[in-house]
Amino acid sequence: MDKHSFSVKKKKLEVKATVYIRRILTNTIFDFLREIIQTFDISPLQARVAIVEFSSSASLSVALDNYGSKTRLLCAVDKIQYEGMDPMVYSQTK
Repeated sequence: MDKHSFSVKKKKLEVKATVYIRRILTNTIFDFLREIIQTFDISPLQARVAIVEFSSSASLSVALDNYGSKTRLLCAVDKIQYEGMDPMVYSQTK
């Protein structure tokens, strides 16, 4: 196996590992969010929730007061799409 071939295979392995780890971490984060939400009484008069995603920039995933019940808030969490760093970009920044 030549040096270039080894380098390409190593990059592919890094990308696959990054995608796998990102999937595990993302699932863990969303499971954590769901568990925290379950502990609160979600309503305009009790607990209100906003969710902000951030990395190099911030975006509002769930605005404060948009979901007045626990069920609606949990549905909104389920619809959030993880938009983290592209694994190809990640592997090239290391």
